[in-house]
Amino acid sequence: MKDFQGCENIDFGMIQLRLWQATGFVESSFSSKMLATLDPSKPIWDANVLKMLKMKAPISGTPETRMSLAVVIYDRICRWYEEFMKMETAAQMIERFDRELPEMTEISAVKKIDFILWAGGAQ
Repeated sequence: MKDFQGCENIDFGMIQLRLWQATGFVESSFSSKMLATLDPSKPIWDANVLKMLKMKAPISGTPETRMSLAVVIYDRICRWYEEFMKMETAAQMIERFDRELPEMTEISAVKKIDFILWAGGAQ
């Protein structure tokens, strides 16, 4: 997308807005995945991750309202990750991930936690 050339100052809200302008759909999950592709230190918004973090996606209101609420929720997800990554539990989970999947040790710690949360929420 030409709007994202350079990608230096791209954030979740900007991606979500541009996608809505282009498609007419509020795509919070896809927006987070696009951001995480551009910046692997960013977490992914996913139904399973939301479930594990006991958060809910906004489902009603105008697109503008849903996008504003989604930015707040994504910020909460990011803050949860920041706090969780400081905990010994996170270090233990990442260590086990690396032990179980040694061919994946190069992916970011955030992506490893994303996967663990996703897998836990899928049960």
